Amino acid sequence: MLDKSVPFHTVIMTRPDLLPLPPAPELPEGFSYCLYQPGDDIHWARLEISVDEFSSEDSALSYFANTFAPHPKMLAERMVFIKAPSGDLIATATAWVGQSDGTPFAQLHWVSVHPDFQRKRLGYAVVAKALSVFPLLEPAGDIWLSTQTWSHPAIDLYLSLGFVARKNAVMPRTKNDFLKAANVLIHVMRPKAYAKMMLTARE
Repeated sequence: MLDKSVPFHTVIMTRPDLLPLPPAPELPEGFSYCLYQPGDDIHWARLEISVDEFSSEDSALSYFANTFAPHPKMLAERMVFIKAPSGDLIATATAWVGQSDGTPFAQLHWVSVHPDFQRKRLGYAVVAKALSVFPLLEPAGDIWLSTQTWSHPAIDLYLSLGFVARKNAVMPRTKNDFLKAANVLIHVMRPKAYAKMMLTARE
């Protein structure tokens, strides 16, 4: 769930291209990785609503229709889910492609784990699985993501997977609020994670 009790500020992070990728861990019995299939847009929308990314199913589906639906081949290759023993899709991450002045770049985004399944290392698992997609489909280059202070536990997760915060780097249509974010995160992140973020942050 998003922690909307703290001020909202954006954090941009990158994962250096030369850093070896962690293997996607084996999942608990009955859980499995899977890729997007037609019709999974409704499951994606409901999953994002469960973590407060959207206020309604209609708004989530509208975003999906505008952003993802025009690219069915990419969806089938890049949108990763974890399926629970019940058959429900309970975690997702997308190994997408952003565009900056016409130049493509690797972009991890829309990482979510249903609240009922959080704190079970499934966030780590689904991100590691999504990261494994990039070397198969992308040219060399850093992997980018944007997150925010409302998702401060996710920043800890991304740090554990080799991402570093960027102090001044920018992404299209994304403001970088690193200094303001750091002043918020010092009060809500684990001290070791916060120290790591500050120590490894790059320009």
